[in-house]
Amino acid sequence: MPRIVPKGGKVLADQWFPEGSTVGINSWVAHRNQEVYGQDADEFRPERWLEDGSHKKELEAYFFAFGQGSRTCIGKNISLLEVSKGIPQLIRHFDFTFAGDEELVCQNHWFVKPVNFYCTVTKRKT
Repeated sequence: MPRIVPKGGKVLADQWFPEGSTVGINSWVAHRNQEVYGQDADEFRPERWLEDGSHKKELEAYFFAFGQGSRTCIGKNISLLEVSKGIPQLIRHFDFTFAGDEELVCQNHWFVKPVNFYCTVTKRKT
């Protein structure tokens, strides 16, 4: 979400912005900050959250996929419930096989979404 630079201006990410300028950052970009998430920030590596207890607070502070403060998404808790309960159940009961050998391509407008992403879903044998 956009913010207005306060009176007197401000240096952000080594760039000077005069007062009254509108600034902002996309979470997709912020979550690839190698100073926070490491040299492998572009890799899907969820275990980074478990490796160093003292660093976890910094990871949490810079994670704002749902926004921050007064602009936090009102659906955050529902989404976290779906991710923590729904997705494990899907994986528990179904097998997913990705179709095609092409590299995954994503579009980033408001949300980051895969393009031409296809897979087959089969029920697991119990």
